[in-house]
Amino acid sequence: MGIKRNLYWGWYVVLGAFLIMGINYGARYCFGIFVKPMSLEYSWSRSVISLGASLMILTYGIGGIFSGYLLDRMAPRRIMMIGATLASSGMILTAFVSSPWQYYLTYGLLCGAGSSCFGVVVCGSSVGKWFSTNRGMAIGTASVGIGAGTMILSPLLGYIVQASWQKGFIFLGLSIFIIVMGWPRG
Repeated sequence: MGIKRNLYWGWYVVLGAFLIMGINYGARYCFGIFVKPMSLEYSWSRSVISLGASLMILTYGIGGIFSGYLLDRMAPRRIMMIGATLASSGMILTAFVSSPWQYYLTYGLLCGAGSSCFGVVVCGSSVGKWFSTNRGMAIGTASVGIGAGTMILSPLLGYIVQASWQKGFIFLGLSIFIIVMGWPRG
């Protein structure tokens, strides 16, 4: 008769944060896959497209301050759900843009603001609350999701974007929504 050992719930939170940071940062770091097809379809310069990505990163950074403020006042899961709704909507709407201002609004602002609500500020804090010992190890393990997500999404998005860059954004929007909404409760 063996001893049954239960896994500490905090490690499930680490797994959730790993997956969430994987889709969040993986989607951002794989953005270069979209530049050429968008440029060819709309005849937009690559600087116009890159400005949208820069706006997204700036909005994400500023949004990190706001998500930290919210984190002091509400549950992390609720913040993440709001963020997932914004970022998913932004990704899916980006698939239907026809002008730079629409792209800046959907990808630059919606995706940036949304992704700041399930980025390293909220995920790291959430993981840290579950550990009094091994806190650094737990947060570090969750952060590996950033590289793993990028490694997995790069070839996968490359394959999807060969068919249609719009399908790539829709895939990301749906993936964000599904993964973040699956965040462990507690």
